[in-house]
Amino acid sequence: MQAALILAVAATGYAQQCSTNWSQCNGQNWPANNVCCQDSGFQCNFKNQYLSLCEPKPKKDTEDDESHTWTIARWGQCGGKNFVTNNGVCGADDKCQYWNEWYSQCIPKGNDDNKVQPRWAQCGGKDYKGPTKCGSQDKCQSWNEWYSQCIPNDQANNDQNNNQNKQCSTNYSQCNGQNWSQGVCCQDPNFECKFKTEYLSTCEPKPKKDVEDEASQPKQCSTDWSQCNGQNWPHGVCCQNKDFQCNFKNQYLSLCEPKPKKDAEDAEYQNKHQCSTNWSQCNGQNWPFGVCCQDSGYECNYKNQYLSLCEPKKHMDAEDDESHTWTIPRWGQCGGKTYVSNNGACAPEDKCQYWNEWYSQCIPNDQANNQNKQCSTNYSQCNGQNWPHGVCCQDPNFECKYKNQYLSTCEPKQ
Repeated sequence: MQAALILAVAATGYAQQCSTNWSQCNGQNWPANNVCCQDSGFQCNFKNQYLSLCEPKPKKDTEDDESHTWTIARWGQCGGKNFVTNNGVCGADDKCQYWNEWYSQCIPKGNDDNKVQPRWAQCGGKDYKGPTKCGSQDKCQSWNEWYSQCIPNDQANNDQNNNQNKQCSTNYSQCNGQNWSQGVCCQDPNFECKFKTEYLSTCEPKPKKDVEDEASQPKQCSTDWSQCNGQNWPHGVCCQNKDFQCNFKNQYLSLCEPKPKKDAEDAEYQNKHQCSTNWSQCNGQNWPFGVCCQDSGYECNYKNQYLSLCEPKKHMDAEDDESHTWTIPRWGQCGGKTYVSNNGACAPEDKCQYWNEWYSQCIPNDQANNQNKQCSTNYSQCNGQNWPHGVCCQDPNFECKYKNQYLSTCEPKQ
């Protein structure tokens, strides 16, 4: 049932990846690539590194809207089908690089021919225009006529023929990147492994391809054994094959792999390992494991569409029920309209911070009051990674608006 729901969501396209009014739209380990709101009158406002919320946009003139731009972080998305920039542009030292109709990315401008390429970066190949030098501990290894890569010297003895013993990638899927363990090759002879960043290369059509190849488009859900998620992943976090699931490898890569077998031995393993431990997550959007708890005295309780937790089962006696409370983890939701705490409370060192009528959050006590910290002037920075001052604006008619993880600025209130 859950797998069918995920596939249905992915099939509806971009709009379903955006968040509803007053709900979470970004934060650490946020699964959706598009940080956006479904309602065009709402925008994704930064609260802290774990939470951003869809809240109403300020009412300002179109002229003001167009006059204020913000800088998209290096390696961030800057274009693509259905992508909305909201006046965002790449930095002065970067350019918006087109990869395909769904994704463009801010990358550094032209490379110096004398520059030494980092390990795992491209260093050669047909039509390649970048640097060709590798570090002293690396070698420029040729994989095929289109791609050479800086790899450690102790791994450079394996020639291209070693790819025959490794699995080649399907069309439009990942074929190389940092710590890539499979063959740097594509199954389709009309496709080639194209470098994107040090973390990602993908199988794309070779130049001068046939009209039939030209018409082929990347699927929203991924094919067997291909990439299905990872940093800046622009497509659906799902697999075309219903017998496969998207398994996490690292922050840059998840792969479509077979679901566990349903025989008795695997069923016993799932009951022990796939179910969640006490107080941990047991369900939520794109949750890949069992919706269950290992401890029979616990049950999977719904919090919101992104989170359910394994918590003690309710006692029949109301008095006993009230005597058992649990601690809401830091950065977790602790209040809001329609929210049910089930006797949950923030830790003593935290405070339940009110953000709006729909959402309150457990945050550290020392961050719950910005009065003793310096607030920012109009249109200046007021938050961002490692920001040392108050997340506030001196002008009461201005508020701190999130731009990206590195920058928030003081802008006029609604």
